[in-house]
Amino acid sequence: ETQVKVVRNLQPSAVERVQWRLTFVRDTASVYSDRMITVEMIGAGSFQQCSQTIVVAPPPVLPSDFVLTCSTRDTIVYKQQTSQYDPAPFIIKAEIRNTGSTQLTGIRGTIAPAAEIALEPGETLTKSLGVNLDPGQTAAISWNCRGIPQSATTTARSQISVEADGSLLRQCQVETVLYHPPSNDSADARTGCFATVDSIRCNSSSGGWDPNPFTVSLRITNTGGVSLTQVTALILPDSYFALDAGEPSSKMLTEPLQPGNSVVVSWVLKVIAAPADGTAGVSFETSFREIATQFCVTEFYIERACQIIQLSIPDDNVGVMGETVKVPVILNNPHNVTLRDLTIAVHADPQLVRLNDVTLDGTVLQDWPEPVIDEPASGVLRVHASSDQFATASGTLMYLHCTLLPQSGHDGNFGVLVVPLTFMHEYHAFQEGVMAITKDGRIIMSGVCVEPLVSDEYIQLNNRPNPFNPVTTIRYHVPQDLDGRHGVLEVMDAHGRVVRTLVEGRLKSGTHDIVFDGNGLATGMYLYRLRAGNRMVTRKMMLSK
Repeated sequence: ETQVKVVRNLQPSAVERVQWRLTFVRDTASVYSDRMITVEMIGAGSFQQCSQTIVVAPPPVLPSDFVLTCSTRDTIVYKQQTSQYDPAPFIIKAEIRNTGSTQLTGIRGTIAPAAEIALEPGETLTKSLGVNLDPGQTAAISWNCRGIPQSATTTARSQISVEADGSLLRQCQVETVLYHPPSNDSADARTGCFATVDSIRCNSSSGGWDPNPFTVSLRITNTGGVSLTQVTALILPDSYFALDAGEPSSKMLTEPLQPGNSVVVSWVLKVIAAPADGTAGVSFETSFREIATQFCVTEFYIERACQIIQLSIPDDNVGVMGETVKVPVILNNPHNVTLRDLTIAVHADPQLVRLNDVTLDGTVLQDWPEPVIDEPASGVLRVHASSDQFATASGTLMYLHCTLLPQSGHDGNFGVLVVPLTFMHEYHAFQEGVMAITKDGRIIMSGVCVEPLVSDEYIQLNNRPNPFNPVTTIRYHVPQDLDGRHGVLEVMDAHGRVVRTLVEGRLKSGTHDIVFDGNGLATGMYLYRLRAGNRMVTRKMMLSK
């Protein structure tokens, strides 16, 4: 791509679109921020420009969280010569990965060894990791263990619990086969199933589950005295899971499984839905030519999916001190999340703006009952709305009715103040599994009028109300020296395409009003431009349906 592009020989009334392909490179913003792209056009003796603002949303701050993965040897073998299992000792390990956005502190692990497993002398049941983990870091806690001699082949199951930050707790289980070689030529086997995690949790940054996909495995151990052949493993996941692309449900070992040996067969699964009670299972069947089919089941906890909605307040709300303006709260619901219950809160400086009321006369909640509103803190308006009529569309969620309070020293034509409107996340609440990312807005307030029409030397342009739905009045002023000159008043979308031409022809000097009806146009930002002679003025307005 080149920064400058040339359009040659543009004929009258012809339209030529110039495009650039841009790549977002890097942004270190930790709050919502605006990044502007400006395009300049020079030609036919004139200079024009337009701009597009892109809102950069920071990644949502995740709560503290971690993933726990436990591992150990599949099999230890009993040696008649020493009356001990080999190897001895062996290690049981708990690996902790910080998947949150804050540092993990106070990390410690506790092992509950199986009755067939003993800790080595000097080992303690509970161990501290000894270090804090920054986001993304991984560390492990290990225990040295040995098998307690048994009379026959046994499967030992040890439990590990890891806690952090004084409240987070994760658990996992490891299996070790204590294998006794048979004294005869009998055929036998043991199977055990496990996964890299036992809990699949919601990741608010991606709006899905983490980890997803993940790995589940089946361990098959030949505990007999002869080789096992035609060993076939079949996975049967609940309907909440799906095999990853290319994964077959049935897998056969390519070689016979020799006595005392173990093999692990793995599959990659994806979560596609969450059960109401959070518990889902995966079953396995293992068939052999020599012995009967064996079965194994492992269960998981699946947290309800985090479904993301986006809330925003426009930043071009305009009003005059003393009047009440309707400020839209816009819902962007790209994934059609079903809303049935919500609580949001907005703050404005109570010295500048009084948040009076909320109405649901937008396009999303217009059939819902009247909301319940209160003021949990100074300048904060909290809104609770619920209905048995679910809402899934994008559009104007509600309107905030804001009275702009008169300010001493700002009662003249050019007294302008900018008042931020800020979402207060600590008061937000949605039904389970739904969370919101937000973009704050603002109100621009003035003493008399935002665009004062008091001078006969300049073109003047203004509209009210702004935002509007669907009708607004555009007022324009033509100075005396442009009387009778050709002019055009037109409305364009955010991409600069003309959607309506309101005035075209010879202009009369003075102040004029014209009504603009936005029916048939989509909600969003529009530009309106007055060109007269060699002069031009452009303003913005917001259509909020």
